[in-house]
Amino acid sequence: MDFDATPLIPLPLDRVIGDEPITSSSPMFLLPIELIDHITPHLSPLDVGNLALVDRDSNQLARTLQFAHVRFDYSHTASQLLARLKDEVCSPKGPSHRIGACIRRLTVSTIRHHWEEIYLLEDGIQQLSMREPSECIRGSKQAKARYLHTICELLPHLPNLHILDWNDQGPLTLDMMGLIMASSITQLRLNGPLLDTQFALPCPPNGGNWPLDALSLNVGWSLIKLAPGNISPFVSSILRVTAPTLRQLVWCGSASRLSRPCSYDEDIHFPVLRNVILDHLKFKDTGLLDSIFHERTLVRSLSVDSSSIAPTFLACRGHIPSLICLRWNKSPSDAHAELLMFIHENPQLSCLQISVPLPSATVDDILFQRGHLHFDHLAALHLVSKEREFPQEALRTIAQVRSLEHLWLSAGAQSGMRHEWAIDHGCMMDTLQSLSHLITIAFTRDSYQVDGHILLDTSVESYYMNKILPKDLLMHDYLTVEEMLKVNGQDVAFDDSLRLRDSLRCLVWERWHQSQMAAHATEYSKVFGQLEWCFVGQLPLRIENGVARSDASQRHSSLDILHALWARIGGSL
Repeated sequence: MDFDATPLIPLPLDRVIGDEPITSSSPMFLLPIELIDHITPHLSPLDVGNLALVDRDSNQLARTLQFAHVRFDYSHTASQLLARLKDEVCSPKGPSHRIGACIRRLTVSTIRHHWEEIYLLEDGIQQLSMREPSECIRGSKQAKARYLHTICELLPHLPNLHILDWNDQGPLTLDMMGLIMASSITQLRLNGPLLDTQFALPCPPNGGNWPLDALSLNVGWSLIKLAPGNISPFVSSILRVTAPTLRQLVWCGSASRLSRPCSYDEDIHFPVLRNVILDHLKFKDTGLLDSIFHERTLVRSLSVDSSSIAPTFLACRGHIPSLICLRWNKSPSDAHAELLMFIHENPQLSCLQISVPLPSATVDDILFQRGHLHFDHLAALHLVSKEREFPQEALRTIAQVRSLEHLWLSAGAQSGMRHEWAIDHGCMMDTLQSLSHLITIAFTRDSYQVDGHILLDTSVESYYMNKILPKDLLMHDYLTVEEMLKVNGQDVAFDDSLRLRDSLRCLVWERWHQSQMAAHATEYSKVFGQLEWCFVGQLPLRIENGVARSDASQRHSSLDILHALWARIGGSL
C-alpha cells in the first residue's frame, strides 16, 4: 500500500484541556500557548514522563505527546488503555482532561496466534486439550470480535481523531463500519479485513457524502464469490460517498487476489483527487481509470503496476498536464512499449520511479528520444537493472540528466535473501560525478565481496546471510570492554559460550559493516558536494560536514525507511 511514516504533530494544548482554564503554577505555562506547542515536541521521553508528574495541566500536556498515536494490539498495556477510554465515555461528566482528546492516530494491529494465546490465558485454560479445539477456536473468534467492536464503539467519542489504520484480517460488520463513519477521521486505511461480498456501506450520518481526505483499501472477500463481472458493493459505495473530497486514493488488490476480473461502471467523479495508487487490480474495462483521469483531472502522483489494463489505458490517454510523479511498480508482465509511450507523452515529469527490472537499452529509450534528453525538470529517478550489475552504458545515460537531485538505483534479483549486485562504488562515483545537484543517493540489493577464511562461503550472494568477517579483522576493535569480558568469561557452560560468541560475532559484523558503509557514503559526499543523505548496504546515513553517520541501530532490509523518504520527496516536488 502506501508508505506513510511521517509522525503526527501533537495537538495544541487548548484543543485537549476542554473548557477549563489553565491553573498550573509551572513557569512553562507563563509562555504563550503557541510557544509551548513548539517546545514540547523537542522533549525527551524521560522529560515527558517527568512533566506528567508535575500537576494536572502538565499531565494533560504530556499526554498530547504520549497518546498522539495509539496502537491497539493485544498487549496488556493496550487492554488497560482501552478500559481507561471506555471509562471516559461512560463518565461524560467526569474530569475534562481526557486521554481520548489527545489521540490523533489510532492503529488496530493484530496477530492471530497472539490473540488466541491471550484468550486462553484470560480464560484460565492451562492446556488446549482441556477443551474441544473447535470450541476453543469459536470462543477465540467471539472474544476477538467483542474486542474489535469495543474499539469501534470508542471511535465516535475521540473528538480529534484524524487517522484510522485498520490492520486486521477479521470481518468488518455493517455496525462497525457505521461507527467508523461516525468518527472524526479524515484518513482511513483498511488493510486486510474480510467483507461479505454483498456488504455495502451504510448511509453516511451527515448526508450523502463521507468527507474523507485519504482512503486506502486492501480488503478481501468471504468464500462466497462475487457475481461474475460485478464490482464489490462495498468498494462501489465507499468510492461513491468519498469521491467529492478524496485527495488520495490507494487501492490494492492483494487481499482479494482470488477474485475474478470485474467491471467498473459507476458514474463517479473525483474533482480534487491528487495522489493515486492502483496495485494488482483486476478489471475488464477502463471505467475506474476513465473516472479518475478525466479531461480536467488534477492528479499529480500516480502509481500503477503493469499486470492490469492500466498500461494500455495510459498509453492511449497520453499527456496529463498535472502529472509530475509516476511510479511503475513491479509486476510479472511486460509492458515496456506502453510505458515508453506514456512517459514520452509527459516530459513535465519531475519524479520517475520504475521498479520493473529493465535492460540497459530501455534506460536509454526512457531518458532520451531522438538523441535528445527527454526531460527538462527531472529531479528524482529510481531505476532497476535487469542484469546482475548496473551497466556502465546506463549509468552514462543517467549522468547526462544534470537536473537530478535524488537517485535510487538497484540491480539483480529484487527479492529473496541472495543479493547479486557486487556494486563498484569507485566506478559509480566516476561515472555519475557530473550530477552536481544530488542531495540523496540510494542503492538497494547491493552486496560485497569479503576476503574471509578460505573454508567459508564468502560469495557476494551470501554476504548478508553468512556475515563473514575479514580474516585480518580484530574483534576487540568493534567491542566494548564489557563485551570483551563476556567473550573471555569463565564459568560459562560450553553451549552458552558458543551461543554468546556467535551473537557477539554477529554484533561485530554489523558494526564492521556499518563502518564500511559509512566510509563509502563519506566518499560519495566528497564527489557530490550537496549530498545530505545516502542509503547503502541497507543502512540510512546522513551526511554532516562531509562525514557520514548512521542514526539506525540496525539494517533496514525491508526498505520501509527508503520508501517513506521517497514518498516525501515526491510530495515536495
